Amino acid sequence: MSEKTSIENLIERYTLKFFENNVQLDNQQRVLIITDDKIDPNVAYYLQKSASKMTDYADICVIPPPTGFDFEPSRELKEKIQQSDVIISPTSSSLFHTQVIQEACDNGAKFFAMTGAEVETLYKGAATADFIDLEPGVIKKADLLTQSNSIKITTAKGTNFTADITGRVANAETGIGKKGKRATFPDIEINTSIIENSGYGKIIIDGSIGGIGVLEKPVSLTVESGKVVEIKGGAEAEKLKTLISNINDENMYQIAEIGIGLNPNGSIRGVIIEGESTLGTVHIGLGNNIFMGGKSRAKSHIDLVFKAPNIYLDGRHMAWGPY
Repeated sequence: MSEKTSIENLIERYTLKFFENNVQLDNQQRVLIITDDKIDPNVAYYLQKSASKMTDYADICVIPPPTGFDFEPSRELKEKIQQSDVIISPTSSSLFHTQVIQEACDNGAKFFAMTGAEVETLYKGAATADFIDLEPGVIKKADLLTQSNSIKITTAKGTNFTADITGRVANAETGIGKKGKRATFPDIEINTSIIENSGYGKIIIDGSIGGIGVLEKPVSLTVESGKVVEIKGGAEAEKLKTLISNINDENMYQIAEIGIGLNPNGSIRGVIIEGESTLGTVHIGLGNNIFMGGKSRAKSHIDLVFKAPNIYLDGRHMAWGPY
């Protein structure tokens, strides 16, 4: 058996597992795969190939790279979205937070974001986790986060950050789709927004940043009253400054999200949807958190991953796995 054949067999195995377990696809459902020309076309091809073994309708739609939350689909794409039961988006920028996807879910569709996916995303690392087995534990941890009033995160590299999360409902991202809900794959995490003016301290990002990739040198963020007031580090710190500045929205400096990775098979390798899910990491999101129950309305959302956190909820240390 050639190496190519072996890899294709693995891709088929895990994409079929995704449609069986995570999507729970049947032959009555219509699948739409939305991608763009910044993503390897083989990602959509392999997804369609496996979906077609389970349903007679699995379509691919290639769009221009989406640019933000204000993404406006063509009339043709909007009609296809409205007619679909399952929507999967291996796109270069997330469609998770867009109005058209929210409307589709309101009408009962299942949505799966695969932002930045590569072919390896389909069959290696995070995608190989036992999502069904892990789901109950993820939900329990999200409930604990919801019941907490404060969160503190420290790391050996200098992170020391606290925030008020009183009354904020945490999200359990299990990677398993539900009718009328949005999901991410192969992401397994819990996350919450913070009381917007409550975050204080220093955060040392030593993993990866969405839109930049794996970091060669840590990026230091100073946070006051919930907003980043200083960014320091090397070339990647400058890239982050430029990335935020180019969005031209002061709310992009808001600490919008605290996410805790829980996928034991994940790794930080430059695909943000894999890195942020990795067990033993925390990520913060900057910008918009309206979609997750917060009050910060911004033009975009940027995730930043750091490793080996000590997490305290209401002063109690949570032993949720080292990186």
